[in-house]
Amino acid sequence: MKGQLDEVSNFIELAFKILGGKSVKKQWIPEIQAMRGILILCVVLIHVLYIPISRFDLATMIYGIYYGFNRVIQFAVPGFILIASILITYNLEQEKMNVLKFYKRKIHTIVMPYLFWSIVYILCRYFVGAIEYEQLISVSDWAFWILFGKSYSHLYFMSVIIQVYLLAPVLIKFIKKVKKNLLVTFLIGTAMQIIFYWINKFYIYKIFPYPATLFYWHFIIIWLGLWIGFNYHQCFQIVDKYFKIIIFIWIFSMAFYIKMCFDIELGKPINTFIYQMIWYIYVFLASIIILRISRLIDLKGKSIKVLFNKMGKYSFSIYLIHPFVVTVIKDIVRTSHPVLLTLFTIVSPGVIIVVSIITDRILQRMKRIILFHGNYNVAQRRMECKD
Repeated sequence: MKGQLDEVSNFIELAFKILGGKSVKKQWIPEIQAMRGILILCVVLIHVLYIPISRFDLATMIYGIYYGFNRVIQFAVPGFILIASILITYNLEQEKMNVLKFYKRKIHTIVMPYLFWSIVYILCRYFVGAIEYEQLISVSDWAFWILFGKSYSHLYFMSVIIQVYLLAPVLIKFIKKVKKNLLVTFLIGTAMQIIFYWINKFYIYKIFPYPATLFYWHFIIIWLGLWIGFNYHQCFQIVDKYFKIIIFIWIFSMAFYIKMCFDIELGKPINTFIYQMIWYIYVFLASIIILRISRLIDLKGKSIKVLFNKMGKYSFSIYLIHPFVVTVIKDIVRTSHPVLLTLFTIVSPGVIIVVSIITDRILQRMKRIILFHGNYNVAQRRMECKD
């Protein structure tokens, strides 16, 4: 019976295509929600780990453990950039994208929350003395903070995401020409990333030393993400087939990346080009591995699936709010005792995430301004997964 229904469904979809009508849409990507949950947990952990790292002696083994783990999970923000890129072209494969509708939705769900929280963080920094009054009334300072995500350290990611959305129509025109050829796509992306690196090193960095706030610094991740969105199911077939090789390369790149991070921390000279290229390999493969783990969680996770999906649902809000909570906790917890700091590191991420979600819910109910993700329930998230 099931086979007959599948045949009927396939026939209807084929008939729609022949008649020129809209075909049945692809299923949304359920594992994206769990992936967001994993990544936001890593983001919170990154910022929590800076507290014990700042209180341990550089020469101690416990410092090395905490610092090393902090470096290991640095794939979190690149992972979010990869998700955004995948969803743009995944949606294109389902239906024709209405550009004006697309940007209108992004203004509502991304730009407005970004502007609101940029203003909040700027004002908070002023009140605690981190910004001078002359800066607060300076148009050029405000332009710098808003355009490049410099209102607070974590907001650079929002600036990059907005740039990705703005440039997506241009990049998509090029990615369409090679969307079925992974090797060509990879070679083009790699060549462009290398070119961007040297242009930044010799020209841009001299006048603007903040490359991480600009899209070109993440080009290879964005480019490959757009390709994956066009070839999502084919990509998973490739990942499944070569997963052991991917794991091997990931471990190899991680070892070199961590080693170079410690060299930087100890003040040793490194080759910055090699460092950056290894970083791209590491964070991209780590993101792909997390995506595969997220699919397994979605298929078999049950209770853990509910947990990560919940965090994924509120990941945007948690990302925007959690620095407030981390700052408060940092001022409360003043110990340097290794055992107490270890307990703090284990417990505090959960507390920070819960407080961030509660804050989100409270602000949503206030209904004074459109915050975070609007009515960001599971239904809308499904729609968002097709954007």
